[in-house]
Amino acid sequence: MRTKERYKTKSAVFVMFIYDDKVLCQKRQNTGFMDGFYDMGASGHVEEEETLTQAAKREVKEELNIDIDKERLKLVTTIHHKSEDEVYYYFYFSYILHAQDEYDFSINEPEKNEKLIWLNMSQLPEDVTVYNRQAVDNYYRHIPLSELGF
Repeated sequence: MRTKERYKTKSAVFVMFIYDDKVLCQKRQNTGFMDGFYDMGASGHVEEEETLTQAAKREVKEELNIDIDKERLKLVTTIHHKSEDEVYYYFYFSYILHAQDEYDFSINEPEKNEKLIWLNMSQLPEDVTVYNRQAVDNYYRHIPLSELGF
């Protein structure tokens, strides 16, 4: 009897740094994927033997050179995304900032990140990726899961 192969897919984490009605975004460059579009402040693949929150914390350190408190990460939505050639699970965490927070956000990977910008969440520009746009909408509407491209 032939055993059915389990579904295999890639996973990525996104950290939505939120202050008032704004979200920190980076403009992608030289990555070969969605260059010129805005992505969340920090994002990246989940590596082997790594939890989602460990991946989020690591990506924030790699991309923004700051250490965050894992306990303040809140999973707000998941996007199951299918493009022409691959399928991903995208896990979005919010990290709500308060006036007393003293983070110095800076670009730690200038070869991949053209700039950092605070975008108004209720008026995102056209050059925000479709899945990030969906995640912001899900955040506002408290939608735990969206499936795109199926």
